[in-house]
Amino acid sequence: MPLFAGANKAAKLLDLKPDEFRQLVSEGILPPPCHLGDFERWDMEQIKAIASGEAADAAGSIEW
Repeated sequence: MPLFAGANKAAKLLDLKPDEFRQLVSEGILPPPCHLGDFERWDMEQIKAIASGEAADAAGSIEW
């Protein structure tokens, strides 16, 4: 798996259409991209943690 991926590849890895992926990013459900020069790339470890549910474990520690 690559370290970083563009929106199309990241969407494909989550079985989403690129527009669906970008919508989830704009809603804050998925993390924003990192900027590598003029390129937007997503950290695949973050995407993997969200997809597996590992990232949700920290949500239990948030005080509302």
